Amino acid sequence: MGGWRFRSDDSSWVVALLADTLSLETTQYDAWEPFQERLRELIEAFRELVNPVFEQRLGLRYVNQVTIDEVREPRDWEQWIDPFILGPALHPQIREGLIFSRQQLGLEIADEASCTLGHGSFPRADGEGLAYLLDYDVYRQTGRPFELDDIMGTAARFNDIALALFLMSVTPEYVERARTR
Repeated sequence: MGGWRFRSDDSSWVVALLADTLSLETTQYDAWEPFQERLRELIEAFRELVNPVFEQRLGLRYVNQVTIDEVREPRDWEQWIDPFILGPALHPQIREGLIFSRQQLGLEIADEASCTLGHGSFPRADGEGLAYLLDYDVYRQTGRPFELDDIMGTAARFNDIALALFLMSVTPEYVERARTR
């Protein structure tokens, strides 16, 4: 099955279009509103050109890579990532030998909304400590008519859900650090 990928000049925005899939990605996410505007424009153009009648899956995914220079071992995340998320990195015996971690959780949220949360600690590409991945894929997977206003309203709700899950995953110290940078 063929498709197309369109990139902005600086490659910070990518649109992928397949016969049954439309996606919008960015590496320059600053706030929901600008993303929402581009998403609406893209879906309106898609609707005009393709005239879809059915939505099979709607998802909003945030992939966050947290890097803090002081973090050298998985247990160092305790100050920044909620202990319930860290799990094995806090175990007194396991944490001593832990090099990296990767976990995946399936969450049922409400009103046909679910989330796959992938998270874990891993060595940074520059070799200078560790990074932590917080990957939220909030979605609904129920067949329904393709309706722009419903899609946009649901995407906004998914944004709120992803933000709430992110804030549950990090510590207040991390939130404060992020606000002051």
